[in-house]
Amino acid sequence: MFGPDIRSIIEIFQNGYYLAMIYPIVLEQTNSHILAWTFTYKALSINYYAHFGHIHENIKGILQFLKPFVRFTDTQFILAILYHIYPTYFFHITHNVLFSITLGYWGNRTIFNMKDTDSILAKNGIHPDSLKINHTFFDLLSHLNHIIPYYLTIVNMSSHNYEQFNNTHILTTFFVIYTWFILIWIPWFSTTGDPVYSVIDFRNSLSTPIYTFIFMHIVIYSSNLFGSFIQTNLCNNTHDIQYIIEQPHINI
Repeated sequence: MFGPDIRSIIEIFQNGYYLAMIYPIVLEQTNSHILAWTFTYKALSINYYAHFGHIHENIKGILQFLKPFVRFTDTQFILAILYHIYPTYFFHITHNVLFSITLGYWGNRTIFNMKDTDSILAKNGIHPDSLKINHTFFDLLSHLNHIIPYYLTIVNMSSHNYEQFNNTHILTTFFVIYTWFILIWIPWFSTTGDPVYSVIDFRNSLSTPIYTFIFMHIVIYSSNLFGSFIQTNLCNNTHDIQYIIEQPHINI
């Protein structure tokens, strides 16, 4: 019914390729790569569910627009904004949560063969519209979203003198993550039956969610230790080198 050019335009619109232009716009306005990436990825995620959310049996109507905000990964959207506004207060919790998101994602994929439940359904072709999805594009975005934000956080750490990581930061991290689990994941799962991540779907297996629970607690606790290690051994040295370079009277 549509010619090749029309189909290409529709594909660009539905898969959201054009939304890449958000990155330079946000960067120009905020001078923050973290915010630029976060808003771009969020727009792409919203666009995906707006066009393809209906192919999933348990995501209909308003739920299509809520899904991009219920994943653990999506907590970085709020934290990125808070960190930009109040960097001193929210840096440590942002680091710890992004560390947990990054290591948790790659660790669960490697150890427990974790899959995104929506990706499984879409790739299985349960709906004709699933053929319109550029799975390679969205898989790449997902992988990058579990690398780039944490990398940018480390870069920011190396250029600022933040307070050292302490026990308050790790307790706050656990509080934020448990808040997501209790106030977002549980109501979402109870309403839709969608576990979001295959590794916490206890309907298929009890052992995998238990192992995942233990693994993620180790990861969350490690986030504070690793942040402290990076801050002490990398960032402080970077600050010292920068200070020496800025002092022309010091022989190096």
